[in-house]
Amino acid sequence: ELDKKMKLYGANEYLVRLLRVPPEKKLRIGLLFFVITILLIALHHRIEILFGLETGTMLLITPLLMASIVMIWRRERARHYVERDVEWWTLLFFIFLFAQAGMLTHLGVANAMAEKLLSLFSNNFTALLSSVLFGGAIISGMLDNVVVVTAFIPIIKGITTLTSMDGTLWWALLFGACFGGNITIIGSTANIIAIGKLEKDGRESISFLNWFKIGILVGAVTLICAFLFLIFVPHF
Repeated sequence: ELDKKMKLYGANEYLVRLLRVPPEKKLRIGLLFFVITILLIALHHRIEILFGLETGTMLLITPLLMASIVMIWRRERARHYVERDVEWWTLLFFIFLFAQAGMLTHLGVANAMAEKLLSLFSNNFTALLSSVLFGGAIISGMLDNVVVVTAFIPIIKGITTLTSMDGTLWWALLFGACFGGNITIIGSTANIIAIGKLEKDGRESISFLNWFKIGILVGAVTLICAFLFLIFVPHF
């Protein structure tokens, strides 16, 4: 249908002219800052190893450094950026969320839970892997998957510290939380945003049950694939 419409209406001369306009200087500089920020965050661990820094140092330094450069560069708009363009509610939510995860580690709760999991499964790697993968998926279906990952991180750290297990459990947590978040509407922030957008545009609303009927199938298939992947691929 799209192909027919494109042939019917032909090229959009206005759009063609618009695309030929080179981006202005401020936009080019802004895109450069953005690319540098993403690269530094993506390569943060390698940079920390190269300069002998503590883990996570670049994750803290990079956003603050790049934000400071932008504030100096656009100093006439700096106050507006801070007061109007920063999603403070979202930032505070994540600050408190990760503070909660840090509290679990500091108080020893995470290590206690890790020891309990190890005692239950008697160092049976397959059972432990299944508990992290499917347990994380079930909880993600009931809560937001970001919350689940944040809560599980100190527990997985505790398990990997107490045993000689490799990084497979980290992948189990990732797959479990992400795929489990697809099971219900509230399982992922992206789901909630998508439903809100659908309702805002005046189309229709998807009920919890209608989403669940499809979500449980999608979640089950993807989780089984992830489980088989995590069981067999490390052997090769």
